Amino acid sequence: MAMEIKNCRICGKMIQYSGLGRPICQGCKKTLEEKFMVAKKYIKENPGATINELSEAAEVPISQINQWVREE
Repeated sequence: MAMEIKNCRICGKMIQYSGLGRPICQGCKKTLEEKFMVAKKYIKENPGATINELSEAAEVPISQINQWVREE
């Protein structure tokens, strides 16, 4: 499978893209994984939290939370 050159959807850095998943560089992927863990912990500790509260606590946009829900 040939690799394409794309820009990371988050930071814009050029990356080699395999065609699978969203084009995100390793640095941004790691950051998103860390924020996912923050969000997961926040939900466990605050089960009645709104999506807005979760977005603020995890420092991610609501669209990212929706993406995680679709993926999980």
